Amino acid sequence: MIIEKNIYEKRRADLRCALQKQFPSFLGPIVVAAGFEDSRYPFRQDSSFYYLTGLEEPGVVLVMSPEGKNILYAPVYAYKRELWTNSRVYNKQGLNQLGIDDIKPLGQICAEGVSLFLTADEYCYLIQDLQQATSVCVIQEGREHKALFSRWGIADKAISGFSLVSRMRRKKDRQEIEQIYTAIDGTMAAQEAAAHVIAPEQYEYQVQAGVEFIFTQSGCRTAFPTIVASGSRATKLHYTDNNKPMKNGELVVVDCGTEYQHYCADISRTYPVSGIFNKRQKDLYTLVLKTQDHIARLARPGYYLFNKDVPEKSLHHCAVKFLQEQGYDTFFTHTVGHFLGLDVHDVGLRAEPLQEGDVFTIEPGIYIPHEGIGIRIEDDYWMTYDGAECLSQELAREPEEIEELMQQRGEQEEEEDDNY
Repeated sequence: MIIEKNIYEKRRADLRCALQKQFPSFLGPIVVAAGFEDSRYPFRQDSSFYYLTGLEEPGVVLVMSPEGKNILYAPVYAYKRELWTNSRVYNKQGLNQLGIDDIKPLGQICAEGVSLFLTADEYCYLIQDLQQATSVCVIQEGREHKALFSRWGIADKAISGFSLVSRMRRKKDRQEIEQIYTAIDGTMAAQEAAAHVIAPEQYEYQVQAGVEFIFTQSGCRTAFPTIVASGSRATKLHYTDNNKPMKNGELVVVDCGTEYQHYCADISRTYPVSGIFNKRQKDLYTLVLKTQDHIARLARPGYYLFNKDVPEKSLHHCAVKFLQEQGYDTFFTHTVGHFLGLDVHDVGLRAEPLQEGDVFTIEPGIYIPHEGIGIRIEDDYWMTYDGAECLSQELAREPEEIEELMQQRGEQEEEEDDNY
């Protein structure tokens, strides 16, 4: 997908306008820092930094001056970084396309790569420039950045602009919806692959492997650790060991999501290991499905994801009430949904009214430990002016559809046997 070249310039301009509206007397620079590298994990850019710049480079710092200049401060390495990585920050033409006017050295040479533990000398040129300002707006997302700004000695004259960026990020434009759609497409394909792998005595990690193969094949990566939880393990909401065999007669929850160009999907399905729901399983599954449909019909601008002060318009409390009428509210042990976007649990206050442009999940569940049953159905929704539109509606949801999807594995195996 081609990103509109000036989208990041527009976002930075919108941030400046929002900041001046909230703090009319503020005339200082806006500072936003990239994430850091960790040799144990693939690098993942700080979401707000990416939202404002489109850059993947770790360790850099963007300073938006009061005069409208965008200056990128980049670490000075002891080696030619462009020989080791596909870096854009040393290509002035590439930076100009993103609306960045100039690049400056962050500080003195950093020989060991960029991490939270860089010394003041390695930040010295940035620190000198910021100390000349009377006030600074910092976009503090993570604890590591708060610690960093404090170490720079500018915390006492800094105001936080993170809430402003959060409000901007919460409302998704069409371009962002397209990226989320791509992530959802990859996740739906992965769920279908999972349904074809699930069978008695197969291991949970074999399902995980099938899911994550599709992620890679789709040009995506995992948005969060894949959950494949069978039997009683499905009652543990964030079970990620995925190392047990699936048994005939059990249910298995598959909760997974891809990340495409930083935008995330999050979809859960519950499958019968045997390929067919028994009566008890089907009754409970149908109740969870009806709860999800009920909440999706209610969801519209002005409702809330979770607001205990307005329970009649709180989607979570409405879900609890719906399940309470059937005697199962005590088995619903998490909230009904969360915002979705550049992060799986994206920015946004659940106690604020839902608005047009929000993307969020609806994910009711029932968890009965003494029966070894866990059921969760989760889909991704986009709020429009007149209600919530399900972005993952093409994936099987009805119990009969789930069973039919699982039967396709047996049909494929028969076809393969016939070909020998």
